[in-house]
Amino acid sequence: MRNTKYVIVGYVILVFIILILALHLGQKDKQVKKSEMNRLTAEALLESYTDNTRAIRIAEAAYKKGLPEPSSRIYRALSEIGYSSFFRPFYITNLKHNGPINSASFSPDASEILVAAEDGTIKLWSQDGKSLFELKEHLSRITQVSFSTDGKKVLTASADGTAKLLNLKDQSFKIFQHYGVVSSAVFSPQGDSVLTGSWDKTAKLWNLEGKLLQNINGHNQALSSAVFSPDGKFILTASWDRTASVFDLEGNKIASMNHDSGLSDAQFFPDNKTILSASDDGVVKVWNLQENLLFENKNNSIISAIAISPDGKNFCASSEDGFCRIWQLEQNWKLTSEWKQDGVVTKIEFSRDNCHIITASSDGKARIYKINGVLQAVLPHSKAVLSASFSADGTLAVTSSEDGTTKMWELKNDLVSVIEPKQGEVSQALYSHDGKKVLIAFADNVVHLYDENKDKNTEYKLNKDSHVSSIAMSFDGE
Repeated sequence: MRNTKYVIVGYVILVFIILILALHLGQKDKQVKKSEMNRLTAEALLESYTDNTRAIRIAEAAYKKGLPEPSSRIYRALSEIGYSSFFRPFYITNLKHNGPINSASFSPDASEILVAAEDGTIKLWSQDGKSLFELKEHLSRITQVSFSTDGKKVLTASADGTAKLLNLKDQSFKIFQHYGVVSSAVFSPQGDSVLTGSWDKTAKLWNLEGKLLQNINGHNQALSSAVFSPDGKFILTASWDRTASVFDLEGNKIASMNHDSGLSDAQFFPDNKTILSASDDGVVKVWNLQENLLFENKNNSIISAIAISPDGKNFCASSEDGFCRIWQLEQNWKLTSEWKQDGVVTKIEFSRDNCHIITASSDGKARIYKINGVLQAVLPHSKAVLSASFSADGTLAVTSSEDGTTKMWELKNDLVSVIEPKQGEVSQALYSHDGKKVLIAFADNVVHLYDENKDKNTEYKLNKDSHVSSIAMSFDGE
């Protein structure tokens, strides 16, 4: 009887020790979990200053680590990082290459991205980041790349002295030969011919089978660009010989405009008869086919990039001192917008709706501005951004950089959201105006409203057929 009593006492003591040990281990596990959540939260906040897309992923990991009761600190971190997307958007695809990316462009339907690298490689990616193919057909850097209007062919220009036309269906090539760096290669507006310009002082007109149709002569130094007029009836060349010239398709010179320094670029306005040209001495000129000078502006710094709005009512010029300026036709070429940004702008493009401008800069950032010069978003890379462009419908932007990455960004109402995020991930987060509440949307159609002061977490769940595309709070936070 006494032995049985001892056994029972022993079992009780053993159970008590096990419970104490389990409680201790549970508390220790909870402390470890909390420590890891705090570490991830701190890492997310630090990362948000350089790459807020990676930061939101780290914050999501911290949130999951803290379940079922994440701390208020992680909610604040999610909100702060989410709010940063109003100014520094999240990218939705990050395409990597071992070396600088010189150019990236969308296919006409924006379903694919074409990337050209410094090492002569071209890559085609799907919008979700899947590599479709990779080819290295050039022996040197690619200077320009573009899709045909039907999206079935790709045209490349290279420093190896060739331009190449790639058929995406069978990946066959047609070669257009020059005897110097090919500075530009473009399709005609009708898509039935190709124009190339080269440092060998010539432009050449080809058919799509690679047959030379016309030599365009008339310059005594290298060509920096060669383009068609929008109606495809004329060819415009810009040269280091200080002239921009217009030719017909038979190679006859129609008009010419002189500058006091080598030309970096020249473009047609949509009306097919007005021309914008820029030179290395900081001068931009607007002129017509009758060689009448309509406008001239002298800047104190070299012109680094120019662009004309699709409606032809505005043009923008950037200079190496960081200034971007917009002039408007309807106000007799009056300067309507001017702003300064860090770095040298290497590329400018207007959106199709004429309302926004995207710039690529040497400071490692692409930026989106309204037409009045108000900054809308900053799209960061770790090194100089070499190209930046909008999709045809203006809902996407693609940027490429010396850091070897190409990033695609979704633009919606000045907020960037992730395309098809995985279930459970945070898609958006924002503070109330008084900073006391945070609203967080998850990709599984759940929205949480968290009140920091009252420590309440209210859940709103949509039906399975719905999708949280955007969230907003009233001014009073109610």
